[in-house]
Amino acid sequence: MMGGSGTDKSLTEYLSDELNREIRNFGVGGITSEAVAILQGGIPFYAHIEGNMLPAKGKVIITNLGIDPINKQTSSFREVEIEDIPGTLVRKYINEPPYKTIHYEFERTKSGTVKTVKDTCIFQFKDALENRSNPVIIWAGRNDKRKDNEIYKTRDNIQSMLDYLLPKDEKKKALVLSICNGSSKHESKGTIPYNEIMVVNQLLKESFGEYYIDVRSYLINDAMKDLGIEPTEEDLIEIKADCIPKSLRSDEVHLNDNGNKAVAKYLAEIIQKRGY
Repeated sequence: MMGGSGTDKSLTEYLSDELNREIRNFGVGGITSEAVAILQGGIPFYAHIEGNMLPAKGKVIITNLGIDPINKQTSSFREVEIEDIPGTLVRKYINEPPYKTIHYEFERTKSGTVKTVKDTCIFQFKDALENRSNPVIIWAGRNDKRKDNEIYKTRDNIQSMLDYLLPKDEKKKALVLSICNGSSKHESKGTIPYNEIMVVNQLLKESFGEYYIDVRSYLINDAMKDLGIEPTEEDLIEIKADCIPKSLRSDEVHLNDNGNKAVAKYLAEIIQKRGY
């Protein structure tokens, strides 16, 4: 949704046009909120370095001790720091479905001296370190499990992202977007998937207060009017089912350019009002 699946321009590109400022897109499709939080910095990326040693130069094999935050839908190369040593982390994987990770490799940016490390190390992603003080839009949770207590993991992962932002003692400049349900074929009002998503969104609303932005409801109820688009018969069926209109979607779930444009206009107004 954030990365721009099925569109010519991503949400962040439209938002950049609306605000006339740089918007960096770190959206990755197909990953959970936990993986998003690892890439963002809210949850540490724990790993084991082969031989408990960083060589003076060259590559060393890294074993990830948690979930994989990197998948086939994004670059396998990430700039990172380990104990203040900058370098590149590369994911090595089997290049066929399900693209399973073999291991990671780390290589220093510059050669140095051999360094002994602990069994468990924390790698910090450069993007996370460089953007802690910037306003952030968090759109995560669609790929999470939603059974029973699983919903609290989504909330906690998002909370970790907010906690990571700087400055710690002042009000964060952040927006937490609601999870969108898919088309009426599978996730119309009253279905189990729909009800589960509504429960999660209610939890996010209660947990994050004014940070929470209900883009799902906006897309269903107001987006087409704001864009001046006349709803089709199919759109009206979707709206009646409390689903995003087909005219704003590229498939059963993801937004098309009109959908991205609508969300960008909506968020731009909120960002400007809040002085972000």
